[in-house]
Amino acid sequence: MTTRILAIDPGQERSGWVYYDGVKPLQRGWDDNPLVRAAIKAPPYAAEPTDWLVIERVSHYGSGMAVGRSVFDTCEWIGRFKEAFGIEDRIADVTRPEVRIHLCGTAKARDTNIRQALIDRWGGKFAAIGNVRCKACNGKGWRGLGRPVCKVCSGSGCKHLPGPLHGITSHVWAALGVAVTWWDKEKTDAGPAPKAVIPSLGRTEQPPETDE
Repeated sequence: MTTRILAIDPGQERSGWVYYDGVKPLQRGWDDNPLVRAAIKAPPYAAEPTDWLVIERVSHYGSGMAVGRSVFDTCEWIGRFKEAFGIEDRIADVTRPEVRIHLCGTAKARDTNIRQALIDRWGGKFAAIGNVRCKACNGKGWRGLGRPVCKVCSGSGCKHLPGPLHGITSHVWAALGVAVTWWDKEKTDAGPAPKAVIPSLGRTEQPPETDE
């Protein structure tokens, strides 16, 4: 039986999330925290089952380093997400340093390095992201008088069709990094489990990529 996980990159007001089965992201988004929490608590008929909830844990900032209200608000939301899932032995935490080391081999890796490591994992830019416009027909799918189908792109208008990571941006990249890191380390032990659920939130607006 396929194991499905919900990985979350929690934030003060909005959180990035990825629904992942070890092969590719099935659903993803960046939504207001109350919406994410409500989706986790949804009844079974709303969507496919989620076997595990995996959340990026707020890690140590270093001795003497001050933190602001946003960090404490984020910690509170992490607790709310876990409470909403309700299956304590199917909840896991992954820290950002763990993601960096697992995907990039160093705790000094930046968000751009994590993004590139994930793209490479899915075969590089064209295979993972794709959606590259065909230059022969300028993305129209046809070329010449009478609009015959473009032989270069077979009428798709794309030299490379959208890949499984197309449309993902910063907070969702972070959630995917959490999902992949947990999966690679724990999938051999992730067998059948009691079911919780999350419905499709759809692809909502996502923030521009940052390297914070």
